[in-house]
Amino acid sequence: MKRPPGVSTRPTVRTRTSPGGRFIQRRYDGLTPEQYLALSGRTGAAEDTTKVFYTNAGRIVRGGGGIAPDLEIPAAAPLPAWRGPAADSGWDTAVADSVAQTLPSTPAALVRWSIDTIGWRAQLLPPFLARTRAGLHAAALPDSAQAARMARFLAYRVAEVRWGVEAGLTFALRNDGDVRAALAAFPRLPALLAPTRP
Repeated sequence: MKRPPGVSTRPTVRTRTSPGGRFIQRRYDGLTPEQYLALSGRTGAAEDTTKVFYTNAGRIVRGGGGIAPDLEIPAAAPLPAWRGPAADSGWDTAVADSVAQTLPSTPAALVRWSIDTIGWRAQLLPPFLARTRAGLHAAALPDSAQAARMARFLAYRVAEVRWGVEAGLTFALRNDGDVRAALAAFPRLPALLAPTRP
């Protein structure tokens, strides 16, 4: 799975090596986003290391160059410039933490929260935007994609604060586009990992 260079993702640390130490990410250096995307599905022999790795099914793989076939993840909506100062001011965590304290701490409540996109967006986004507008003296008018992404960040924070770190992962499994794309690719793994035919 990949994203083109220069495309922002949610704030998590992403590894570029497999558990066995294989470097799997195509290098971004010296490529424009368009050039990077043009290489989709191709592993460049010049980028491969000399070290050979094997999948559990016996397929030979090498490091570097990315993984073929590639699975492209649609780029997330870029966040507006004012979102950074708003987050630095703590208005997002203040709103999320406040809402978290109003929710029941039961597992059933977590399930409801994870699937109630309309509900958590209505509870979180308006007060966050109101604080941002008042604090920054800015219009703070996100488009629909930006609003959905910011609401998801806020709702993820609520899940972690109210139900714990594992609850954040549960929330991500239901609502994060990258996670859903990865889960959708799982049925293809046997074919992707099988030995290649000469």
